Amino acid sequence: MSSSSSGSSATRSSEGRRALTTAGSFGGSRLTEMSRRTERVNELLREEISGLLRSDLRDPRIGGIVTVTHVDVSPDLRHALAYVSVLGTDDERASTLKALDHARPFLRRELSRRLTLRYTPDVAFLSDTSMAEAQEMTDLMRKTAEERGETL
Repeated sequence: MSSSSSGSSATRSSEGRRALTTAGSFGGSRLTEMSRRTERVNELLREEISGLLRSDLRDPRIGGIVTVTHVDVSPDLRHALAYVSVLGTDDERASTLKALDHARPFLRRELSRRLTLRYTPDVAFLSDTSMAEAQEMTDLMRKTAEERGETL
């Protein structure tokens, strides 16, 4: 009996290693598959929200040039953060974010009509100031170059 249990143990051990190896590679491909899916959903949401802002959303509080720079969707695809860049004054940026927050139910309803997802994510909007900061950095570099007598 002890020989069969030791043989069984060795088999179990080697099967366990094989199962671990298989599970590890499957888990890795599943993670990759899920991250590809979330990236595709992120891009799809960015395009659709941009289209809705450009063509369907009519709110006088939206000022300046509005660009959806990036969307991050949660792993369960029920919530999303849309990063919005507003080229304009600080007042225009604030009023645009208020208008977008007010339009969230409308945007979600329109997204549910346009997309074939099991759950339509609830989208929250955040200000993305990276474009404005890049413009300030470029202006600073130009000013410094002019002071040195160089051109950019």
